[in-house]
Amino acid sequence: MSNLLNIAAFPPTEESHPTKFESCSCPFCGKPLPEGYRADKIDEDYVELPRCSKCGYAWEGFNGNPQRCPKCGTFGWNQVIVKVRCLKCGYIWNPRGLKTPCRCPKCRSTTWDKPKTPVIKPSITRPVKRTNEEGKKALMEARDRCLNGEGIYEVASELQVGIVDLIRSIIKSGGEPRM
Repeated sequence: MSNLLNIAAFPPTEESHPTKFESCSCPFCGKPLPEGYRADKIDEDYVELPRCSKCGYAWEGFNGNPQRCPKCGTFGWNQVIVKVRCLKCGYIWNPRGLKTPCRCPKCRSTTWDKPKTPVIKPSITRPVKRTNEEGKKALMEARDRCLNGEGIYEVASELQVGIVDLIRSIIKSGGEPRM
């Protein structure tokens, strides 16, 4: 009869005895140990069985390590499995090789490893909804301010008008903007 845990081999000691508030349990199965026995001596005699990293199957009785897992037949049973997550759609998968995958198998995105952040490009023209009279009046005031020496960028950002629209209105009226 072979037991993995031989309680007689672990006599109680004073320094390893837990306090009355602590409970001592087996680190492998989680069952509580009898009072006074040391839990840190259990792993000295414990031999870990080979375990497949893909299916989780553990086996014993082989001489050395086998090439393939006896249950699922994978060759990489003793390799660390790295899971990959697509940052576009959230799909999680195991890549075939050690290289970085080219595309996500679900959404087929080639930029699966880059976060989906909106790219904000500085716009030259901004669409602003105004009536014709308000727009003409605002552009005429902006033209006068630009011709009097204020910078075109400050005027355009203050009026929320695109720089191109402001330059066009100034050129149509016969002036040259100062930048």
